[in-house]
Amino acid sequence: GDRTGSRYVDVMDNTAGPFDGRFNPGFSNAVTTFMINPFIKYDGLEFFGTYEDANGRKWSETDTRNATQLAGDLLYRFGSNENFWVGVRYDQVKANIGTSATPVNVTINRIAGSLGWFLTDNIMAKAEYVDQQYKDFPIGTIDNGGQFNGVLIDAAIGF
Repeated sequence: GDRTGSRYVDVMDNTAGPFDGRFNPGFSNAVTTFMINPFIKYDGLEFFGTYEDANGRKWSETDTRNATQLAGDLLYRFGSNENFWVGVRYDQVKANIGTSATPVNVTINRIAGSLGWFLTDNIMAKAEYVDQQYKDFPIGTIDNGGQFNGVLIDAAIGF
């Protein structure tokens, strides 16, 4: 999951919050979740996956709803210290954002390709192309028919 916020700030929402471009199923009560994150590395080839199944509800709801995330990153690292990479990421979320009386099942698909460079062990720079689509969201919501694509240039320092 993308729990620290989104790199796609202000793309689908003009409120400039830290979680623009990130989906929240709105669970606040009776939340149960299962997640597995496999990681496989062979030489410079890496796979990192996410499978998450979450059930929960809002305080005002009596029945639980479901949200499922399936994601995979495939990277190839190269260079003398494997400090460069080329990669692709796919992420899909399917969730019920309605109620038991009026279920609304939505889907979000994101695919991204990236080129990156670890300048040092804790400084990274990348260029990414992303395409994200929102499907089956209710009419009148900002996500109805929503989609975006474009290039992101990003750098991060980690400690």
